[in-house]
Amino acid sequence: MNPISRSQTTQNRRDFLRKTALCSFASTSSAWSWAHGQSSSGPRRLILISYPNGAVLRKWHLNQSSGGGSFNPTELSFALQPLAEHANLLYPLRHLNTLGHGGSSSHPEAASQILSGGLRNRPSVDVEIATALSSPTPLAIAHLGLFTRYNKGEDHLMFRGTDGRPVLPEDDPVAAARLLFGEATGAGPRHLVSPDSNSRTERQLRILTRLEEAYARALPGPNEFPQVHEKITTHQQSLSTYRRILSERGGSGSCTSPSDLMAMGPDRRANNLVAEHLVRSQWKNIVAAAACDICRVFSFSFMSAQDDSLHINFESLRELLDAADGGGFGSEKKWWNQTQSHSSSHEANEVFAIQTRWYNMMISQLVSLLKSTPDSQSGSPLMDNTLIAVVSENGESAYHGQEDVPWYLLAGSRCGLGPARVLDCGRRGSSDLLLALAQIMGLSWESYGRSNGGLPQLGLFQSSPESG
Repeated sequence: MNPISRSQTTQNRRDFLRKTALCSFASTSSAWSWAHGQSSSGPRRLILISYPNGAVLRKWHLNQSSGGGSFNPTELSFALQPLAEHANLLYPLRHLNTLGHGGSSSHPEAASQILSGGLRNRPSVDVEIATALSSPTPLAIAHLGLFTRYNKGEDHLMFRGTDGRPVLPEDDPVAAARLLFGEATGAGPRHLVSPDSNSRTERQLRILTRLEEAYARALPGPNEFPQVHEKITTHQQSLSTYRRILSERGGSGSCTSPSDLMAMGPDRRANNLVAEHLVRSQWKNIVAAAACDICRVFSFSFMSAQDDSLHINFESLRELLDAADGGGFGSEKKWWNQTQSHSSSHEANEVFAIQTRWYNMMISQLVSLLKSTPDSQSGSPLMDNTLIAVVSENGESAYHGQEDVPWYLLAGSRCGLGPARVLDCGRRGSSDLLLALAQIMGLSWESYGRSNGGLPQLGLFQSSPESG
């Protein structure tokens, strides 16, 4: 016998209809938002990017007399100038501290806990957010990188998996594409699995069929319960519309890996020569995966903490490097010493400031690609629903500082952060920013790690700033 039969009481019928309608609304409204590339609460996706060794803060923070508020793109610092064309999406952070929140004079110690809210042997915040979102995407999270395979040890890796152990990102864009788009023949790393691009649609269609069957069983005659009949009929029409959307999407076959990707070879120096192309290829992977809604959370690492493996001596920096050191671009000295990130970070000189500027040059290209790529369903730019957070394990590079760290956010117009501005964090801890990321993504977390209420500057939680 069916659990709901027409011989049951009107109250039972109403209870059933109320519960079923709620389930139907939750399923169809969230799926409608998904189909149109929108999110009912916060941005659709998070991209967390790390770069090593901190920055020269006098070259990083804005040329402002005040600590926070609106800014003019002409006020952007030397390091942030490459982001000028995206200034309307930029939220530089001031007076945010990692002290007491995982920051350390030891690079590996800092790397092991800053992104876990100051706690060791815990998942990093990107993984925690991806897990909590429980999004019905083929992947929960994708970890990509550049030159992370040449790390000084796994304890220098910035991101931690669900077991609290370091995650080695996929550095090779071609291998990453095969895994992201389900073309791999092997099992692949733990953090990237081979998805079935149609599995999500098929799962939603099965749920839709069960809802349609439940409504059909509960539908009374038009003269028996006219109001109930009208409500159920309306819901059935909504389900039919959504079935059409799913069927059209499922048959589109639009989720394919990007073309013209640069592959990594066995020789590190040869890979160094094409590193900018490798980064652009990884951006293509992220943007294509976002357009296909393969996952909602991405992380990307420029090397690992305390890393020297990538020599930042690219043709795009020739003029700046020549000016910084009196010429000699491409000499052995510049190749093997001054352009090593960790080595030059202790000098906190112009060459190191150019390196940190380079990371932002690359990130600017990611934002441009997100802006120019439409969502496959809504047609709006992917960047509209994207939140990007950029972090490092150090603050002031010369002495492994843990105060006023060089972090920032980039947020699309639908992320709900209001006008672009400098966010004066009032000496709050970095764990409060990580908590804020989760809250912006629509999660109702009240704490994360050693956080103390989030960031009031974002209008999320109001509490007293921590002392110290």
